[in-house]
Amino acid sequence: MRKIAIRKICYNHQQEIDHLISKLLFNYDKRLSSKNFKGYVTDTYRGRAYIREAQFTVPLWAYKQGSDYFTYYTAHEMSHIISWRKNHENGAHDRAFYEVFKKLCPCNCQKYELSYKKRAGISYGVPEK
Repeated sequence: MRKIAIRKICYNHQQEIDHLISKLLFNYDKRLSSKNFKGYVTDTYRGRAYIREAQFTVPLWAYKQGSDYFTYYTAHEMSHIISWRKNHENGAHDRAFYEVFKKLCPCNCQKYELSYKKRAGISYGVPEK
C-alpha cells in the first residue's frame, strides 16, 4: 500500500469525524469496522477519497456548513471507498457509488448531493428533498 501525505489536518475536529464514521458504518452495515476507515477534516478547497488506503478528507468549509452537510460530505467520500471495495472499479459517480451512497447517507442529508452532481444523482435515485 502506498503511503499518502495528508496536509493541513484540523486535528481539533478528529473526534467528531471519527464518531461520525462509526455512526454511518453502523447504520450501513454493522459488519464493517470504523477501524478500517480514516477521515480527516482539512483546511483545503475540496475533499478527496484515497480509495485503496481507505482514507479521506473533508474540507473545513464543509464542516462549518453544519452537521447535516458535514454528514453528507463524509458519507459521499466514504461511498467512494466502499463502492470501490465492493466492485474494484474506479470509484466514479456511477450506479455502484450511488447504491452505497443512498444506504450510507441519512435521507435528510442526501439532497446536498444534487448541488454537486445533479444529473447523476437524480438519474440514480437521490431524492430532491
